[in-house]
Amino acid sequence: MNTSDLRRIRCLNCNQTFSILYGTIFYKSQTQMTSWFYLIFRWINTKHGIPATDVARELGVTYKTD
Repeated sequence: MNTSDLRRIRCLNCNQTFSILYGTIFYKSQTQMTSWFYLIFRWINTKHGIPATDVARELGVTYKTD
């Protein structure tokens, strides 16, 4: 079973398939989930927030990452 199979779920009622991320803030994001979870971890454990420029530098993404 390849990884794309693991990211899809088939509805038993209507037989349609959908992403496990469908309906979440992560749906259609080009950023890896590990990066999102690292960012959430940092945000939860920081008193005064995280500057977007720091996030971009640490994760190796651009400021405009969606």
